[in-house]
This record gives sequence, structure tokens and C-alpha cells, in this order.
Amino acid sequence: MTPLNHLSPGPGSEKLRQLLNQYLEEQRKRRALEACSETKAKMDELEGELSKIVGLHDLKLQLRKWARGMLLDERRRALGLKVGARRPPHMAFLGNPGTGKTMVARILGKLLHMVGILPTDKVTEVQRTDLVGEFVGHTGPKTRRMIKEAEGGILFVDEAYRLIPMQKSDDKDYGLEALEEIMSVMDSGKIIVIFAGYSEPMKRVIYSNEGFCRRVT
Repeated sequence: MTPLNHLSPGPGSEKLRQLLNQYLEEQRKRRALEACSETKAKMDELEGELSKIVGLHDLKLQLRKWARGMLLDERRRALGLKVGARRPPHMAFLGNPGTGKTMVARILGKLLHMVGILPTDKVTEVQRTDLVGEFVGHTGPKTRRMIKEAEGGILFVDEAYRLIPMQKSDDKDYGLEALEEIMSVMDSGKIIVIFAGYSEPMKRVIYSNEGFCRRVT
């Protein structure tokens, strides 16, 4: 119930109601202007970070799209509007060594934190050896520890294709278990996952889990 609902009928009440309406409208406009100013400042900062990334035109377009959407959500919340949660922007970086995948992941950490997708800008870099155990029952806890460490930021899985054995009959390999552990938390909203590796071997990862393409850009 707003203050306007408490006004009793009588002399002067209509004038007071008009003044209150005017005040509330001015406050709404002020919040909107402040939100617009903050949005512009954050988009300017975003462009500054994107300028450090050489090439990767499609990625930059996607980042701008995400940033604008997240900042628009912030503006709507500032105006008291209800805003639904957005799907976390998990990604796959395909390419050869030396193409700047790790550097881009670190810049992404800053960007996603800046626009409110992540509470921190930390990037936790892992490889197969950080996730996969040597014996039955070791991989799950090991992978979960790394996921916990990365919470609130980015989990950057380098050479992700090494999690999937070359031969499907290799029952002693626990890499797929590690991948499934990671996939199980990707809808939690607590972490962003980036899988990186050579283009051709990464197909093993992409086709190893039916939910991969749905979750990963």
C-alpha cells in the first residue's frame, strides 16, 4: 500500500495527492537517469576491455549483447520491475595454442563481473590432471573441489578434450565423470564454465553429452 492510499477525503487532500504523485514521478525519473548514467559508464568500460582482444569479432558481438541485456535488467530492477534470471553464458573456445584463449578468459572474468553476471572476476584455470583421479571414487571429489574453488567466477577448462578418451572402450578412464560433474553445476548460476582446446578434438567433448550444446555457446 502506497502513502496515497492513506489519504482521507477532505479539503486539501487532492492537492496533497497531486504533490505526492509529482514527487514519486520525479523520484522514478531520477532513478532512471542514474541507471542510464551507470549503464553508459559500464558500457564504456566494456568497450575498453574489448579493445584489448584482437580479432574474435563474433565473441565481441555476443559479449556486447549479454552486457546490454544484463545492464537493462539492472535498470529495470532499479525501477522496481520484476526481472527473470538469464541463462549463464557458458562458452567453448576452439583454436590452436597461442590464439589468446587464456587471456580472453581473464578479460571475460572482468567483463562478466562488471555487468553483474558474476560476483567476482576470478578465473580458475584447470586441466585434466586437476580434475581426474587415478582410482575409482577419486575423480568426483577432486572435480567438486575445483568447482567449489571457482564458484563466483569462471572455471576455465583448458585442453578439455583430454577429459574424453580416444577409445570409448577405455573403462579405466575417469575423464567423462569429471565432465559430468562440471555439467551438473552449470545451471546453478554460481559459476561460468569455459571449455578450451583444439577445434577437431573438442568435437569429442561436444558430442559426449547431450546437454552440452544446450548449455554452451
